[in-house]
Amino acid sequence: MSSDIPETKEENVMIECPSCDKILSFPLNHSGKMRCPICKQVLIVGTKENIEVIEIKDRNYWLGFVAPISPIFILATIGFASSELDALFGFMCSLFLWPVIGFSIAKGRGTFVKSFRAGASTSAVIGLIFGGLLGLWIFSWLGNALR
Repeated sequence: MSSDIPETKEENVMIECPSCDKILSFPLNHSGKMRCPICKQVLIVGTKENIEVIEIKDRNYWLGFVAPISPIFILATIGFASSELDALFGFMCSLFLWPVIGFSIAKGRGTFVKSFRAGASTSAVIGLIFGGLLGLWIFSWLGNALR
């Protein structure tokens, strides 16, 4: 004896995860938090007047921003433990590594989520500008000191 109540199937809304590009679906009447099963990104989803609302709470951008800077602290600390010239050399080497590591992370499509790569790319550009300006200043200072 079957029920006379027809089975209604709820419509789903399809969205793309802004962090890893995975296609996600959620019920049309759902409003609230949702976690991507791939990258674990927390999204706040819902529909408002038939317009999708997606809000991101993302710390991966800032982790990607800080990750390329870490060699500065390591090489500078090693250099400061010895002579001043070694400290300067270690600091300059770390400034050259900063954009290299940042752009390497930014190009690692299969390894890192999109927001982490975006943070690393922004950090690498800042590293290029900062390292270039500081390098010019140090080399001009050394040129004046050698005269």
